[in-house]
Amino acid sequence: MIESIEGWFIFGGLSAAFYLAMEAVTRLTRIRQHTRKGFMLAWALFLGHQWLKVPEDAEIWIKRVLLLATLMQGWAYGLVLIDVALERLSSAHGRSNPSSRATIALLGTTARVGLGLLLVVLGLNNVGVNVTALVAGLGVGGIAVALAAQSLLTDLLASITIVLDQPFGIGELVSVEGVTGTVDRIGIKTTRIRAQTGETVIFPNQVMVRGALRNHSRQNDARVAFRIEIANGARAEDVAAIPSWIGDLVSKTPGIAFESAHVVDLSGGRIQFEVAYQVSLEARAGAKAAHHEILVGILRECGRRGLVLAA
Repeated sequence: MIESIEGWFIFGGLSAAFYLAMEAVTRLTRIRQHTRKGFMLAWALFLGHQWLKVPEDAEIWIKRVLLLATLMQGWAYGLVLIDVALERLSSAHGRSNPSSRATIALLGTTARVGLGLLLVVLGLNNVGVNVTALVAGLGVGGIAVALAAQSLLTDLLASITIVLDQPFGIGELVSVEGVTGTVDRIGIKTTRIRAQTGETVIFPNQVMVRGALRNHSRQNDARVAFRIEIANGARAEDVAAIPSWIGDLVSKTPGIAFESAHVVDLSGGRIQFEVAYQVSLEARAGAKAAHHEILVGILRECGRRGLVLAA
C-alpha cells in the first residue's frame, strides 16, 4: 500500500529521472542500439518503488520481473561482446586463412550456447528452482561426452591453437612426420597437405601441434650443403681452383646464391670438399631440379679438368 501521495510523486520522479539518465548514457555510447527499453524501464520502476510500501507478494514479482529483464539484457550484451570478439579474431586470422572460418564460427556457437546455459541456470536459481541436480547432471554429461569424444575434442582444441597461434597457413610449405608438402586445407579435425610426391596426406590437427613442424615458407633463404670427394693424385693447382669454378657454376643457377666451397678433410686417400649455397624463397619449388643441375655440372667439369671423383 502507498503511505501517502508524496510517495507517488517520489516514485514517479525517481523512476523518470533514472530512465532518462540511462537513456542519455546509452545515446552517448556504442551500446545504445543493444539496450532494451524494457530493461531500463524495469530498473527505473524498481528503484522508484523503494519509496513505496507494497505487499510482499508484489515485491517478489517485481524482483522476478527485474531479474528477467536483466537476464534478457545480459543475453543481448553477451551476444554483442561475442560478435565483437569473433570479428576481431576473424579479421586477424580468418581473412588470411579461409579454412579458419569454420573453427571461428564453431567458437562463436560454443560461446553463445555457454552464455545461454549460464543465464538459464541463474534465472532458475533466482526464482527458487533447485538447480544443484541440473548442474550436477550437466557436469556428469559433459564428462561422459568428453571421454567418448576425446580424440575429436583434442583435434578441435588443436584447430583452435592453429587459428590463434598460426604456426602455418594455407599454401605454405611445411614438413611434419617425414612428409613435406603444401598446406591445402585446415579443418576442424584434420589438416590436408599436398605432398611433393603428389598425394594428399591428411593429418589429425593434434599431430600438427604436438611435435616439431618445419615451416619452409617462412624462411627467407634455405641453406643447402653437400660434399664431394676428389681422389688423391690431383695437382695442387687444380685443387685450389675448385672453389672458384664451383662458385661460378652454382651462381649461374637462377635463385641460387653461392656461399662457400672448402677442403674439409684429407684423410682416407681422398680430398673432401664441402659446398654450400642459399636457395631463395622464389626458387624453393625448383630446388631439387637446380641441385641436380649443379651436381651434373660439377661431374662434367671434373671430367673436363681431369679430376677423378673418389669411389
